[in-house]
Amino acid sequence: MNNLSINRVLAAAPAVAKRKDADREGLIDTTQFLRFARRQGFLPVLAVQGSGHDDSAHAKEKNGRHLVIAARPTTAALFLLNSHTKDRRAHIGIGWWKDDGFLIGPSTPVQRWLGYEDVIEDLTRNTQDLGRTTRALQDWIPDEQTVRLLARTMSRRGYMAGVVNRPAWQALVENIGNPNAKELGFEIIRRMREGNLAAIDGGRRIKGVRRPDGLFHAAMVCWHQIVAAAQTQGKVDKDFDLPALDERLVRP
Repeated sequence: MNNLSINRVLAAAPAVAKRKDADREGLIDTTQFLRFARRQGFLPVLAVQGSGHDDSAHAKEKNGRHLVIAARPTTAALFLLNSHTKDRRAHIGIGWWKDDGFLIGPSTPVQRWLGYEDVIEDLTRNTQDLGRTTRALQDWIPDEQTVRLLARTMSRRGYMAGVVNRPAWQALVENIGNPNAKELGFEIIRRMREGNLAAIDGGRRIKGVRRPDGLFHAAMVCWHQIVAAAQTQGKVDKDFDLPALDERLVRP
Protein backbone atom coordinates (compact mmCIF):
# COMPACT_ATOMS: atom_id res chain seq x y z
CA MET A 1 0.00 0.00 0.00
CA ASN A 2 1.52 3.31 -1.11
CA ASN A 3 0.88 6.00 1.47
CA LEU A 4 0.90 9.71 0.66
CA SER A 5 2.84 12.32 2.59
CA ILE A 6 0.90 15.41 3.62
CA ASN A 7 2.83 17.38 0.98
CA ARG A 8 1.63 15.02 -1.76
CA VAL A 9 -1.91 15.23 -0.39
CA LEU A 10 -1.79 19.04 -0.53
CA ALA A 11 -0.34 18.99 -4.03
CA ALA A 12 -3.21 16.82 -5.24
CA ALA A 13 -5.92 18.63 -3.27
CA PRO A 14 -4.97 22.16 -2.13
CA ALA A 15 -8.28 22.57 -0.28
CA VAL A 16 -7.04 20.01 2.26
CA ALA A 17 -4.84 22.73 3.78
CA LYS A 18 -5.54 23.57 7.40
CA ARG A 19 -8.27 26.16 7.89
CA LYS A 20 -7.78 28.73 10.62
CA ASP A 21 -11.48 29.58 10.42
CA ALA A 22 -12.75 25.98 10.57
CA ASP A 23 -14.23 26.14 14.07
CA ARG A 24 -15.59 29.64 13.65
CA GLU A 25 -17.20 28.90 10.29
CA GLY A 26 -18.48 25.44 11.24
CA LEU A 27 -16.26 23.66 8.72
CA ILE A 28 -14.66 20.24 8.74
CA ASP A 29 -10.89 20.72 8.67
CA THR A 30 -9.61 17.98 6.35
CA THR A 31 -6.10 18.16 7.77
CA GLN A 32 -7.45 17.50 11.25
CA PHE A 33 -9.55 14.64 9.87
CA LEU A 34 -6.40 13.03 8.44
CA ARG A 35 -4.59 13.49 11.76
CA PHE A 36 -7.49 11.81 13.54
CA ALA A 37 -7.39 8.98 10.98
CA ARG A 38 -3.64 8.56 11.50
CA ARG A 39 -4.14 8.10 15.23
CA GLN A 40 -6.50 5.22 14.37
CA GLY A 41 -3.91 3.64 12.06
CA PHE A 42 -5.30 4.98 8.76
CA LEU A 43 -2.78 6.66 6.45
CA PRO A 44 -3.57 8.80 3.36
CA VAL A 45 -3.66 6.84 0.10
CA LEU A 46 -5.60 9.16 -2.22
CA ALA A 47 -6.43 12.85 -2.47
CA VAL A 48 -8.47 14.31 -5.33
CA GLN A 49 -9.80 17.80 -5.92
CA GLY A 50 -12.26 18.94 -8.55
CA SER A 51 -11.34 21.67 -11.00
CA GLY A 52 -12.71 25.14 -10.43
CA HIS A 53 -15.62 24.78 -12.83
CA ASP A 54 -16.87 21.75 -10.90
CA ASP A 55 -18.04 24.03 -8.11
CA SER A 56 -18.61 27.40 -9.76
CA ALA A 57 -16.96 29.83 -12.11
CA HIS A 58 -15.79 31.94 -9.18
CA ALA A 59 -14.80 29.15 -6.76
CA LYS A 60 -11.53 29.60 -4.91
CA GLU A 61 -9.09 26.70 -5.01
CA LYS A 62 -8.89 26.57 -1.21
CA ASN A 63 -12.68 26.05 -1.05
CA GLY A 64 -13.00 23.33 -3.71
CA ARG A 65 -14.71 19.99 -3.23
CA HIS A 66 -12.16 17.29 -2.48
CA LEU A 67 -11.97 13.62 -1.55
CA VAL A 68 -9.42 12.08 0.78
CA ILE A 69 -9.04 8.40 1.59
CA ALA A 70 -7.01 7.00 4.47
CA ALA A 71 -6.49 3.25 4.77
CA ARG A 72 -4.95 0.52 6.88
CA PRO A 73 -2.91 -2.38 5.45
CA THR A 74 -5.95 -4.58 6.21
CA THR A 75 -7.79 -2.61 3.41
CA ALA A 76 -10.13 -0.90 5.91
CA ALA A 77 -10.50 2.76 4.94
CA LEU A 78 -12.05 6.09 5.92
CA PHE A 79 -13.46 8.50 3.33
CA LEU A 80 -14.14 12.23 3.52
CA LEU A 81 -15.77 14.19 0.71
CA ASN A 82 -15.48 17.79 1.81
CA SER A 83 -15.60 21.37 0.58
CA HIS A 84 -15.69 24.82 2.08
CA THR A 85 -18.68 26.27 0.27
CA LYS A 86 -22.11 26.36 1.86
CA ASP A 87 -23.90 24.76 -1.10
CA ARG A 88 -21.81 21.57 -1.02
CA ARG A 89 -22.57 18.90 1.59
CA ALA A 90 -19.78 16.97 3.22
CA HIS A 91 -19.96 13.16 3.26
CA ILE A 92 -18.13 10.64 5.44
CA GLY A 93 -17.92 6.93 4.77
CA ILE A 94 -16.16 3.78 5.87
CA GLY A 95 -15.07 1.05 3.49
CA TRP A 96 -12.09 -0.58 1.84
CA TRP A 97 -9.07 0.31 -0.34
CA LYS A 98 -6.85 -2.03 -2.35
CA ASP A 99 -4.43 -1.29 -5.21
CA ASP A 100 -6.20 1.90 -6.34
CA GLY A 101 -9.63 0.31 -6.11
CA PHE A 102 -12.02 1.22 -3.31
CA LEU A 103 -15.52 0.56 -2.04
CA ILE A 104 -17.59 2.69 0.32
CA GLY A 105 -19.93 0.88 2.69
CA PRO A 106 -21.89 2.78 5.34
CA SER A 107 -21.77 6.52 4.69
CA THR A 108 -23.70 9.66 5.47
CA PRO A 109 -23.95 13.32 4.54
CA VAL A 110 -22.96 15.39 7.57
CA GLN A 111 -23.64 18.78 9.01
CA ARG A 112 -20.15 20.25 9.09
CA TRP A 113 -20.58 21.82 12.50
CA LEU A 114 -21.10 18.32 13.96
CA GLY A 115 -17.52 17.41 13.07
CA TYR A 116 -16.47 13.87 12.18
CA GLU A 117 -15.53 11.85 15.27
CA ASP A 118 -19.11 11.13 16.39
CA VAL A 119 -20.14 10.44 12.79
CA ILE A 120 -17.38 7.85 12.36
CA GLU A 121 -18.31 6.29 15.69
CA ASP A 122 -21.91 5.93 14.52
CA LEU A 123 -20.85 4.44 11.17
CA THR A 124 -18.64 1.86 12.87
CA ARG A 125 -21.16 0.93 15.57
CA ASN A 126 -22.10 -2.34 13.85
CA THR A 127 -18.64 -3.46 12.79
CA GLN A 128 -19.37 -7.11 13.65
CA ASP A 129 -22.27 -7.30 11.18
CA LEU A 130 -20.24 -5.38 8.60
CA GLY A 131 -17.30 -7.72 9.12
CA ARG A 132 -19.46 -10.81 8.60
CA THR A 133 -20.88 -9.30 5.42
CA THR A 134 -17.42 -8.44 4.13
CA ARG A 135 -16.17 -11.97 4.75
CA ALA A 136 -19.22 -13.37 2.99
CA LEU A 137 -18.43 -11.23 -0.08
CA GLN A 138 -14.85 -12.50 -0.03
CA ASP A 139 -16.11 -16.09 0.03
CA TRP A 140 -18.61 -15.58 -2.82
CA ILE A 141 -17.60 -15.86 -6.47
CA PRO A 142 -20.51 -14.42 -8.47
CA ASP A 143 -21.61 -16.34 -11.54
CA GLU A 144 -21.49 -14.91 -15.05
CA GLN A 145 -25.09 -13.71 -14.99
CA THR A 146 -24.57 -11.85 -11.71
CA VAL A 147 -21.39 -10.21 -13.00
CA ARG A 148 -23.23 -9.11 -16.12
CA LEU A 149 -26.16 -7.65 -14.14
CA LEU A 150 -23.80 -5.79 -11.81
CA ALA A 151 -21.89 -4.35 -14.76
CA ARG A 152 -25.14 -3.18 -16.38
CA THR A 153 -26.18 -1.55 -13.12
CA MET A 154 -22.86 0.23 -12.71
CA SER A 155 -22.97 1.49 -16.29
CA ARG A 156 -26.41 2.90 -15.60
CA ARG A 157 -26.19 4.03 -11.95
CA GLY A 158 -22.48 4.11 -11.13
CA TYR A 159 -22.05 7.48 -12.84
CA MET A 160 -23.65 10.64 -11.51
CA ALA A 161 -26.84 11.87 -13.12
CA GLY A 162 -25.15 14.68 -15.02
CA VAL A 163 -22.87 12.29 -16.91
CA VAL A 164 -24.42 11.83 -20.35
CA ASN A 165 -22.11 9.24 -21.91
CA ARG A 166 -21.93 5.82 -20.26
CA PRO A 167 -19.67 2.84 -20.93
CA ALA A 168 -20.82 -0.44 -22.41
CA TRP A 169 -21.29 -2.86 -19.55
CA GLN A 170 -18.88 -5.32 -21.16
CA ALA A 171 -16.04 -2.81 -20.79
CA LEU A 172 -16.40 -2.88 -17.02
CA VAL A 173 -15.94 -6.65 -16.68
CA GLU A 174 -14.45 -8.14 -19.87
CA ASN A 175 -11.60 -10.61 -19.20
CA ILE A 176 -12.08 -10.07 -15.49
CA GLY A 177 -11.68 -13.75 -14.59
CA ASN A 178 -13.48 -15.19 -11.58
CA PRO A 179 -12.85 -12.82 -8.68
CA ASN A 180 -14.74 -12.91 -5.42
CA ALA A 181 -17.44 -10.27 -5.01
CA LYS A 182 -15.26 -7.81 -3.11
CA GLU A 183 -12.41 -8.04 -5.64
CA LEU A 184 -14.93 -7.66 -8.44
CA GLY A 185 -16.03 -4.35 -6.95
CA PHE A 186 -12.45 -3.13 -6.61
CA GLU A 187 -11.73 -3.94 -10.26
CA ILE A 188 -14.84 -2.22 -11.58
CA ILE A 189 -13.88 0.97 -9.73
CA ARG A 190 -10.31 0.73 -11.05
CA ARG A 191 -11.63 0.52 -14.61
CA MET A 192 -14.01 3.42 -14.07
CA ARG A 193 -11.11 5.51 -12.75
CA GLU A 194 -8.79 4.54 -15.58
CA GLY A 195 -11.34 5.23 -18.30
CA ASN A 196 -10.81 4.75 -22.05
CA LEU A 197 -13.84 2.45 -21.95
CA ALA A 198 -15.97 1.54 -24.96
CA ALA A 199 -19.14 3.64 -25.02
CA ILE A 200 -22.59 2.10 -24.77
CA ASP A 201 -23.60 3.79 -28.04
CA GLY A 202 -20.37 2.99 -29.87
CA GLY A 203 -19.29 6.64 -29.86
CA ARG A 204 -16.21 8.24 -28.31
CA ARG A 205 -14.58 6.19 -25.58
CA ILE A 206 -15.54 7.10 -22.02
CA LYS A 207 -13.06 9.09 -19.95
CA GLY A 208 -12.10 8.02 -16.46
CA VAL A 209 -13.97 9.23 -13.40
CA ARG A 210 -11.83 12.01 -11.95
CA ARG A 211 -14.09 14.25 -9.92
CA PRO A 212 -14.22 13.67 -6.15
CA ASP A 213 -18.01 13.50 -6.03
CA GLY A 214 -18.10 11.06 -8.96
CA LEU A 215 -15.57 8.78 -7.26
CA PHE A 216 -17.44 8.79 -3.96
CA HIS A 217 -20.71 8.06 -5.79
CA ALA A 218 -19.28 5.19 -7.83
CA ALA A 219 -17.67 3.42 -4.86
CA MET A 220 -20.80 3.80 -2.74
CA VAL A 221 -23.16 2.53 -5.44
CA CYS A 222 -20.88 -0.40 -6.32
CA TRP A 223 -20.74 -1.77 -2.78
CA HIS A 224 -24.47 -1.29 -2.30
CA GLN A 225 -25.32 -3.19 -5.48
CA ILE A 226 -22.94 -6.05 -4.68
CA VAL A 227 -24.40 -6.52 -1.20
CA ALA A 228 -27.97 -6.29 -2.52
CA ALA A 229 -27.18 -9.01 -5.08
CA ALA A 230 -25.55 -11.14 -2.38
CA GLN A 231 -28.62 -10.86 -0.17
CA THR A 232 -30.91 -11.81 -3.06
CA GLN A 233 -28.87 -14.96 -3.66
CA GLY A 234 -28.60 -15.84 0.01
CA LYS A 235 -24.86 -15.18 0.23
CA VAL A 236 -25.31 -12.40 2.80
CA ASP A 237 -27.75 -12.53 5.71
CA LYS A 238 -31.02 -10.89 4.66
CA ASP A 239 -31.17 -9.33 8.15
CA PHE A 240 -28.06 -7.29 7.44
CA ASP A 241 -29.23 -3.68 7.51
CA LEU A 242 -28.13 -2.41 4.10
CA PRO A 243 -28.30 1.40 4.32
CA ALA A 244 -30.75 3.03 1.93
CA LEU A 245 -28.88 4.43 -1.05
CA ASP A 246 -30.93 7.36 -2.35
CA GLU A 247 -30.79 9.38 0.86
CA ARG A 248 -26.98 9.08 0.93
CA LEU A 249 -26.26 10.09 -2.67
CA VAL A 250 -23.90 12.97 -3.36
CA ARG A 251 -25.74 15.98 -4.74
CA PRO A 252 -24.14 18.04 -7.52
